[in-house]
Amino acid sequence: MQTISFAGTAKNTGKTTTALHMVERCHARGLRLALTSIGYDGEIKDNVTGLPKPRYVLQPGDWVATAEKCLKTGTAGYHIHHTSSIYTVLGRIVFVEITSPGLVVLAGPNRRTDLEQVLADFRRIGVDWVLVDGALNRLAPMICTGGLVLSTGAAFTEDIPTLAEHARALCAMFQFPLSSLPPTAAVTLSLPNSDQEIKLDSGSLLSQAAFQALEAAAEAAPPQHVRIPDACHPACLLDLLTRKPALCQAQWVFGSPLKLLASGDPRLWEAVWARLQHPPQYFETLPLRCLTLNPFYPSYHAATWSYSEKFLDANALLTAVRAQVTAVPVLNLRQPPIPDLLDLLTPSCTPS
Repeated sequence: MQTISFAGTAKNTGKTTTALHMVERCHARGLRLALTSIGYDGEIKDNVTGLPKPRYVLQPGDWVATAEKCLKTGTAGYHIHHTSSIYTVLGRIVFVEITSPGLVVLAGPNRRTDLEQVLADFRRIGVDWVLVDGALNRLAPMICTGGLVLSTGAAFTEDIPTLAEHARALCAMFQFPLSSLPPTAAVTLSLPNSDQEIKLDSGSLLSQAAFQALEAAAEAAPPQHVRIPDACHPACLLDLLTRKPALCQAQWVFGSPLKLLASGDPRLWEAVWARLQHPPQYFETLPLRCLTLNPFYPSYHAATWSYSEKFLDANALLTAVRAQVTAVPVLNLRQPPIPDLLDLLTPSCTPS
């Protein structure tokens, strides 16, 4: 079984369009497909702009793990295979097989342990691919999938150079190696030439008090390694490294790129990396498989309090981002020649 997750840098950047491309390709190959979501996806119209959104249309033989109340809002026929013990605000997660074509609404698990259980159930059912729909602000649980496809575009910013710079910093987050150090539940400073460690009260560095505690511990004993298993505020860390350059010589190890992306702007993290003497490392990571681009953005009209569809120059956008991002493929799935995302992902995704 292969698993892949999808996320966008903002609403309307093409995440669902990208996932639907995979749905179409799996259908064309006769593969057994399953979908779930980290959160809620499948509304008819954008809640802010009122513009129509792409929706999941599934076929007989497809599978879905979604909350009980979402079953009534779709149009696809289905057979309930089993009901899980995972609870959401929209009811328990149920596993259903689609029996007649139609729309589905997804509201799946939002914790890693629950997503791992969903994937294990799909593995027992015997599907070929599981697609996990997510978002940039709820990435962390998707670390247990086989890879990530990110979508960005004009809805994030209409300024092409800024968009390309953000894409570069975003993709760079996934290029750092795994650490050989054991994971830790708390922020931990390892002292040079010693087995001694200093542990703080939390696994995160988000508050000013937490950074003050880290600074005090580092001044007492300059660390060889600093391990931060959970979230970390990049602007505060950049300020600390600027004021205390000796800390730049330590090896910094973070929980995962997903936890860092949920903590702050990747361009701030890029500035942090520039300060460090050694490239950062992670306790765990997942492969970034590709980046997709969407030139569409909703344009607001103040006179009528309404939005309309606008588009950047698709060729200029693709050229600018490809000039900045070279580590992963950069695609526009609506610009011929249209690549086959299934072909691109199949050789490299790790079975889970």
